[in-house]
Amino acid sequence: MAVPGPSLGLFPYCHWHQKKYLPYTVNECNNINDSLHHFVGCSTGKAAALIEAIQPKLKLILPDYIQDNQEDSISETIKNLCKEGKFQVALDIFYILKKRQDVSIDSEVYAVLLDGCYNMRSIRAVEESRRVHRHMVESGIEVDSSLSAKLVFMYANRGKLLDARQVFEKMPERGLVTWNAMIGGYVKNGRSDEALRMFCEMIEEGVVMDNYTLGSVLRACASKCELGVGRQLHGCAIRMEFQNNVYVGSALLDMYSKCGRIEDARKVFDKLLKKNVVSWNAMIAGYAQHGYEVETLRLFGEMQFAGVKADHFTFPIILRACSRLALLGQAKQVHGVVVRYELELDFVLGGALVNLYSKWGRIENAHQVFDKMPEKSIISWNAMIAGYGIHGRGKEAILLFEQMQREGYKPNHVSLSTILSACSYSGLVDAGWQYFDSMRQDYGISPRARHYACMVEIIGRSGNLDDAYHFIRKIPIRHNAHAWGALLGACRILVNVKLGEVAAEHLFKLEPNKIGNYLAMLDIYVAAGKKEHAARLRKMMEDRGLIQGSECSWIEVKGCVHMFITGDRLHPLREEIYALLKKLTTQLKEAGFLKIIAFVLTAIPQLSLSPRLLIEKLSFEILNAFIISKEDCVLVGIIGEPYSKINHPLL
Repeated sequence: MAVPGPSLGLFPYCHWHQKKYLPYTVNECNNINDSLHHFVGCSTGKAAALIEAIQPKLKLILPDYIQDNQEDSISETIKNLCKEGKFQVALDIFYILKKRQDVSIDSEVYAVLLDGCYNMRSIRAVEESRRVHRHMVESGIEVDSSLSAKLVFMYANRGKLLDARQVFEKMPERGLVTWNAMIGGYVKNGRSDEALRMFCEMIEEGVVMDNYTLGSVLRACASKCELGVGRQLHGCAIRMEFQNNVYVGSALLDMYSKCGRIEDARKVFDKLLKKNVVSWNAMIAGYAQHGYEVETLRLFGEMQFAGVKADHFTFPIILRACSRLALLGQAKQVHGVVVRYELELDFVLGGALVNLYSKWGRIENAHQVFDKMPEKSIISWNAMIAGYGIHGRGKEAILLFEQMQREGYKPNHVSLSTILSACSYSGLVDAGWQYFDSMRQDYGISPRARHYACMVEIIGRSGNLDDAYHFIRKIPIRHNAHAWGALLGACRILVNVKLGEVAAEHLFKLEPNKIGNYLAMLDIYVAAGKKEHAARLRKMMEDRGLIQGSECSWIEVKGCVHMFITGDRLHPLREEIYALLKKLTTQLKEAGFLKIIAFVLTAIPQLSLSPRLLIEKLSFEILNAFIISKEDCVLVGIIGEPYSKINHPLL
């Protein structure tokens, strides 16, 4: 006698149970019942026994009858559920039926289930694949080449290379697809050496490569900078007529770019008959990586003209190029394109915009982008905190740092160095000590060289150079160039020759070719009036071949970019600029502002010019902006760092 169907009174229990364990609603429970209804039938006793046998976390309600010997119906039902996107339901039915001895499942069902495991967007995908694979072996079903290839492909792409290799080694016959899956898996997971070795094994076994093989191996060569092997593979691509294949071509130009052969990369790019967004991104990234910002932007324009839609990998590269070239107007236009394309502000794209606006001093704009990011990483928080810090808004940086922790993000070593730098820029000595002393106890982070250097900056910039020196002597990290550099910077601000010489002596040994250290000490000598010491230091620099090159900077006025070089005498407005420069310098000296500017400029550690030369460059650029424009302008220095937004009531 058939068992009556489940009453509606039982569904609330199922619905409550799913809240705790599974994503099943009442309707989905009904769907499961409907699926089982076609091939399940049993007596009341058997139904009760089956319910007890079901996994405790599922407790699914079985329908009112079970039809025996319906293997075809079982297989078709599971396969249809997978095709309809109800993979989890199909998987649960599979596990339920595996507990019955009288139900057999054919190899096609296993193949469909393995496909479903591969397509799962869940961390459970690998574990589910292992379970299905284990059931398959226990059932005595022979794992043929097709199923083995699916397993290898799934394991390799999920990063489970050991599992993939075990299945691969047991395969009696290995086709090209399986070799490609293994090689691609190694490349994807950063194990390029193993990928190259497996490629050699494949060639030794007489397997002929295809375009996917070539593309994967070329990417392995790119990550290892194996230019010689990459050139040989390029020759293979030409012989096999794969050089115009978009997948192989993109891998080739990426390989040449990462090996420093940007001209060869461009030749490959130009010869591609069909270019997709990956090809354009690879070439654009190659130019940006080697400092060709103008070419980067020009190629981006060509990409738009060709009708290729940029993606979330393209825009961060373009935004960084705009930042380096001081093109705030173009950067805003790029941001507008991002909004028009409705691209999600992920970690990379959102972080690039936050960095861009922060460097330009547009902290409010940076925070607006930050707030619109749907998901934030610790990198995003660090970038926003750093933005407040470098512009002297240390208290706001601290508030954001505390908010980050309240929202469940655990600070890392970069977070701590960022907040310490913020305290340094803003003169928050007590807060800096508080965070430094709590690093081990509250955050489980041992101080690194950069953290100690931040503390030296905090102590030194507060005027306590002797305390900063004694702090360095107690640092457990030997040969800490960061800390000695911070002390030298503080000595330059306060014109302390004695401690400056001590710091410089250590730095000349640790970083003998870093010209910035020599220039800092030279500036201390000049400021202290020690001309003989300065002359000896210049002679030392000449003997060591440390010649200061010409520095370059840009300023954007009315959409036009003006470039300047140290000691510029060729600018068309040079007469007006230098005349006004002389007048302005005199007024700055009388007002005592030169020391303030020197202090500000030393806060930019990347700059290698002395404050004296930087003041001249800064004044030169400001005056040029005054003369060219009657509006506010933004000034960007040697490395694309913003000095300030300038109003010029003088004109």
